Amino acid sequence: MSIFLSKRRMFLVIMVIVLAMVLSACKKGSIPIFNMLSSEEDATRALKLATYAPDTLNPLLTQNNSTAQMLNLAFEPLVWCDNSGNPLPILAERWVVSDDNKTISIKLRENVAMHDGNIMTQADVIYSLNLVRNNEKSVYHARLDNVENISSIGSYEIKITLKTPQPMFVNLLEIPIVKANLKEQPLNPIGTGCYRYDNQATKKQISFVAFDSWWNADKPMISKVNFIIMDDIDAPLFAFDADEVDAISVDLANISKITTLDNATVVEVTTAKLAILGLNNSRSIFKSAEMRRALAFAINKHKLVSDIFLERAEVTSTFINPLWSVYAPNLEYGFDTNITRATLEHNVTGAFKILVNDSNDINVSAAQFIANNLYDIGIDAKVERVPIEAYNSRIQKGEYDAFLGNTMIAKDGNAQFLLAGEMSQFLKYDNAKMQERLVSWANQTTSEGQESGYYYIQKQYLADMPFISLYFEDKVMAFSPDLVADGGFTPIEANVYYGINKWSFGE
Repeated sequence: MSIFLSKRRMFLVIMVIVLAMVLSACKKGSIPIFNMLSSEEDATRALKLATYAPDTLNPLLTQNNSTAQMLNLAFEPLVWCDNSGNPLPILAERWVVSDDNKTISIKLRENVAMHDGNIMTQADVIYSLNLVRNNEKSVYHARLDNVENISSIGSYEIKITLKTPQPMFVNLLEIPIVKANLKEQPLNPIGTGCYRYDNQATKKQISFVAFDSWWNADKPMISKVNFIIMDDIDAPLFAFDADEVDAISVDLANISKITTLDNATVVEVTTAKLAILGLNNSRSIFKSAEMRRALAFAINKHKLVSDIFLERAEVTSTFINPLWSVYAPNLEYGFDTNITRATLEHNVTGAFKILVNDSNDINVSAAQFIANNLYDIGIDAKVERVPIEAYNSRIQKGEYDAFLGNTMIAKDGNAQFLLAGEMSQFLKYDNAKMQERLVSWANQTTSEGQESGYYYIQKQYLADMPFISLYFEDKVMAFSPDLVADGGFTPIEANVYYGINKWSFGE
């Protein structure tokens, strides 16, 4: 078992030792020196972060989210998406999308140094993207399913050709760019990030050092970052409490385990993880869209988020995160049991069960909250807890009334999977008007047309209500009181260390 000493306890231990040294020195007539650290040594203090044993140091092939986040220090994508869902240019300087939404011409940032001293070229970008396309094991593979071809069209410029129209495809290019021909298990991973891989001196630590030739003028303020390799899933939480790491990313299920959160700087990170109450549209109670909408009005989502998530989730009326720019706030609806009761007066209702994975404590609590809401207005809903294997199997086979679960919303806003694809099949939902809306949106040639098209997709969703969107879970980044950031901490879902170059240790 690891033993962590808090900074306060460590400070007391050091002071006792120093005091003993001072007293001893005074007895011998020596002059005591109190400055244990010079200002130069303090400036080179390493940032300590937590990770787990990496499966590979190739960011395109790792299956480990913790490793992917760590490697974000050394590798950069063409774009990052901000917390509003908008693409930010990183290694891509700008891009142009054709009128048919099938061709994206990308101008790359010039004179970007890689960690081996060479300059990044379009060959490195094309190699990286094609590696993802050709490797089904890559977590990024599905993002490029619609890509027909990637080619060079000039110095520092590439063209991506798609099979079918995809208006917001650029949002999917949060894919790390590596040096061409980087090995599957690289000993020295080479990217363009603000930190470069230094070494893995032991099995317990991986080190990165500031990259002096980074293309961005805002060079890292902390010269070295040590990732401490943790053996247990809860170890980062205990290490943060004991001041052994300076920042951690925490999901909502584990945030209560941090005892020092009141003293930390806490920043919420919006995610694409949507919680839904899935409804089997073939069941008699859910065949009517009117009845499905009535159930939605009976769920007090804001109280659910307050009671279970302590406000660390984003209530939504549609399947889009309300913080994203494509969300339609004027379509929002609220908690109104009068509407539900009015609908129940002329609709036949019956008892039904809400299926939930019994290993997901948060979803179990949310399902019970919803069942209680429905019971209060006379709907007999009960929670049915089952193991994860049975949960997945029964949903796929349609052997359920309702289920509480989560799905990831694509960064490009493509709702095909939810509303006219695999998820809609599980829900027994099929609506020609919705499919028409999706096709219309994909063929829009202007940003105004795309925004309008997306509005009508959300409006059609609310008319049909094939499932009830509940909330988007937030992540939490907790930072030690010692850490500060110029302009504030700015983590994003795909890169919780975004803006790390502006972090520093306070006075």
